[in-house]
Amino acid sequence: MTRREQLRREFEGIKYRNVFKKYVNDLFQKQDGDCFYCRKAMYEVLDGYTEPPIPEIPRMYYRYVVPNYTYDHKMPLARNGTNDFENIVLACAPCNSRKGVKTCDEYLAELSNPFY
Repeated sequence: MTRREQLRREFEGIKYRNVFKKYVNDLFQKQDGDCFYCRKAMYEVLDGYTEPPIPEIPRMYYRYVVPNYTYDHKMPLARNGTNDFENIVLACAPCNSRKGVKTCDEYLAELSNPFY
């Protein structure tokens, strides 16, 4: 592989990562920060005051939203799913691990069954 081909592949990878980050941010907003399956919040709000380095500077209030999610495939890769954007949702870690290789519909049916 030539240096030019290597640089082109790196650039394509960077472009894809940037597009993926934007898609994930949009998806997080679309899902209102909630898990796709159980609808629990997948973020933590941290707030408080900063301690100024010099006493003359006023304390500053801060508030951060720290997302805590995992990527999940509606149709699992193990069942011939793809890595397309339409196949990816954001889920909390417990739901993602409980879902395993079930499809999205199978897992949602399992969640709605009170005897399971």
